[in-house]
Amino acid sequence: SLTGQPLELPSVHFLCGHSFNARALGDGETECPLCAPASRAAREARAGLSGSSQQDKFFQQLQAASDGFAVVAEQFARALL
Repeated sequence: SLTGQPLELPSVHFLCGHSFNARALGDGETECPLCAPASRAAREARAGLSGSSQQDKFFQQLQAASDGFAVVAEQFARALL
């Protein structure tokens, strides 16, 4: 649980596997408080890559780089952070 106390009813279970006492969460909480920042960052990164200009920029960087793997790894890191 978020407070370190044992789970009591009512409790809320998120798909990520975390569970919390309902009283510890805010009203209308729809995301796990532990996973929400990472989920938000991933959504923002995906939204940033959705434009074709971003994809073109990525392929230009990939073609110009001496180490293409580093470019790909950097893009994956941005999406996961």
